[in-house]
Parts: sequence; structure tokens; C-alpha cells
Amino acid sequence: MQSLVHGNFHDAAQKKVYALVGAAAAIAAAVDPLLGGFVTTYLSWRVGFALEVVIIAVVLAGIGLVRDVPYTGPRGADPIETGLWVVGMGGIVLGIRIWHEGGDAVGTLLLTGVPALTYWLSRRTRRGEPALLDPGLFRSKVFRLGVTGQMLQQIALGGTMIALPIYLQMVLEYNAMQAGLSLAPLSLSMFAVALLAGNEAGNHRPAAIIRWGPVRG
Repeated sequence: MQSLVHGNFHDAAQKKVYALVGAAAAIAAAVDPLLGGFVTTYLSWRVGFALEVVIIAVVLAGIGLVRDVPYTGPRGADPIETGLWVVGMGGIVLGIRIWHEGGDAVGTLLLTGVPALTYWLSRRTRRGEPALLDPGLFRSKVFRLGVTGQMLQQIALGGTMIALPIYLQMVLEYNAMQAGLSLAPLSLSMFAVALLAGNEAGNHRPAAIIRWGPVRG
């Protein structure tokens, strides 16, 4: 999605589209507790999976609006790099999920998989060979700060939107709809701010928007 935005839009239009993409993610996070609570309480959790089919159909209906950006580079896949991605990234996910259950072996997987992947990516880049991720990106201060800020934001937002419904349902014994309604002020404020940010972000520096967000919160 990011590549398509970069290839299809330029200058001010590109900034505005990136802002709208971020706003769409925030809107989805805001609407999810209400919509999910209604579906699971009054319909069925299976309806949630059926709604995904509707979303996919909408996306496919507008596929003609997307213009592919021609790629003229090499297309071969390196099996060693692919395997290291599986070991490294899979180890991170597994480590987070089962560490509290004594996942010491996963720690070993992380200590071997991630450094090995980093070394292999650097080696292929130095040789001018294609790689799934260019380690040189992390030499850019803007990239490092942007990725770190986004990661911290997603951890805070995602953790809150996961922990609060669980607390409301497990401790206070709310049903899914009641939990969604309890989160409605947070959800609706996120919805409103996301719409505002999507319309106005293209006219301001990203750093100013990031600083202004916590102040308004």
C-alpha cells in the first residue's frame, strides 16, 4: 500500500494521501469496539469474518483506479534470505507470545536469527544484489525516528484497545456491546480527530503534528 501511494501520488498530494491512510487506520481502531461489540452480542462472531469478504469486494471493485509502478530490477528470490526472515521475524512473534511460559529456546532463536538476517541483508546490499529490506534505511535519522514513533504509537494504542475491553468483560463482566459502548467516548473522539488530521495534515510538518497530538490528548 505504501509503495502504491508513493508511486501514484507526488508532492502535496502524496502527503495528503499518507495522512488519509493514517486517518483510516485510526478510524478503524475507533470503530472496531462498537461494531465488533454489536456483531458479537446481537449477531454472531461469524458475521465478523463475513464482513471481511464485503471489504475485500469493495477493494477489488476499485482496483482499476490503481496504477502499477513499473519495476525493472531483478525479480529473483534468495532462499537463504527468505529462510532467515522466517526464523528472525517468526522468532520475535513467538518470543512475545510465549516468553512468559518459559520460551527460553525462542530467545536463542532471536539471538541467532535476527543478527544472521541483518548480516545477510547487509552482505547482499554491499554486493548490489536485491534484498527485501535495505539496511541503509536505518542510517537515515528521519526514517529511524519515524519508525520508532509509529511503533510506540501502535504499542500504546493497540495495547490500550486490547486491554480495556478485556478488563471490562473479564473483571466488570460487561458483554461485548456494553464494553464497546463504554469505549464510545474514546472511539468517537479518535474518529473525529482522525478525520480532522486527515484533512489538515498535508498543510503542516509531520513533527508539529506528532508534538501536537499528545498535547491535545
